[in-house]
Order: sequence, then C-alpha cells, then structure tokens
Amino acid sequence: MSAMSAMNAPSKPCRIEMFGELRITLGETTTSRFLTRKISGLLAYLALKMPRMQPRELLCELFWPDQEIAAARNSLSVALSSLRRHLDAMPRVGSGGSG
Repeated sequence: MSAMSAMNAPSKPCRIEMFGELRITLGETTTSRFLTRKISGLLAYLALKMPRMQPRELLCELFWPDQEIAAARNSLSVALSSLRRHLDAMPRVGSGGSG
C-alpha cells in the first residue's frame, strides 16, 4: 500500500495498553510481541507523546545515547521501519482485503 493510499484508507480503532505488558490492538487483533524491547519502548514513547511529532534528534538521544548521530539516525530508521512492517502485517478483521 502506498503512503498516499494508507493516508486515505479507513482507519481501524487502535488501542495501546502500557500497564503490564505493552499491547496494541488494531481492529479486533491484538499483539504484544515486538522484535526488540527498544522497538516496543519507541512505540510506547511515541504513543504517550501523541499527537505531537517528536524530533528525530531527540529520539536518537533517548534511545541510542551511546551512538554517533549518524549511527543513531540509522538505528531509528531501522526501528521505525520494523515497527511499521509489524503493524502493517497485523490482520485486521473486516478490513476488506489486503489493500
């Protein structure tokens, strides 16, 4: 699905639970498994800060403080890409097909 069609696609209800185990529910599907703890932490941080956008430099400093800025930016990009793929792969009951 292209970025433009994703913006125009009808959204499913989204719920993020952060007490206990981090869980995200999209439509009627729930997951609590993420590739790394850092990715789940990134999701939780971004959810807490919604709807404000967070500067990439700040995210790099928070999640990869020991890396040089170029390496931290790359790590952030990889983490966001992985999170996006993970969320896009979640089945959505009643979504009307694969898009």
